[in-house]
Amino acid sequence: TNSITYMTNLCNLVLGALPEWYQTEYNEPIEAMGISILSIGGKTNGGANMLDLNNWGIPWVALIDGDSLKPGSGNIWAEIEKTECMTNEKANCLRGLSFEDQVKRLQEFEIYVMGTSSVGNFEKVLEAENPCVRPNSLFGSKVIEGRWWAQNIGCPPIVKGVFERIRKTASLQPGDISNLVSESDA
Repeated sequence: TNSITYMTNLCNLVLGALPEWYQTEYNEPIEAMGISILSIGGKTNGGANMLDLNNWGIPWVALIDGDSLKPGSGNIWAEIEKTECMTNEKANCLRGLSFEDQVKRLQEFEIYVMGTSSVGNFEKVLEAENPCVRPNSLFGSKVIEGRWWAQNIGCPPIVKGVFERIRKTASLQPGDISNLVSESDA
């Protein structure tokens, strides 16, 4: 059985929404594809999780908020540096790209940005795309709120795109982020 792990530093909203959207889109539970969803416990834990999953031979995909591209603690490039597959110089070069170019570069390596700017997050994307839909502020749980979103709106195109990519690459070899530095970049 193939296994792919979604790592997410997105709020717990995604932990509730992704399985619901997947079930709705494909009429099977997300686990049927061997997909697990792992909360990495915050932006500053991404590098350690990537490194561990690679060392264990587990293919992975990461979903991150747009604010993971802003400078400072938890910046995705700083997290990739922690895996020791990228130099600080290369990371700084990639940090200097436009938001859109960073998003494209990250997608090449199965890291998907669920935001539209470096100050945006997934929740803001959902709210912007669905201005007439608002969850009850009394849910008390982002996981429950995520399920509510999934039950009240269709799967957002950005999430469906990630699902499609995962379904096409379900036979991935174990994750290897060393490919972030191509020969032409070295």
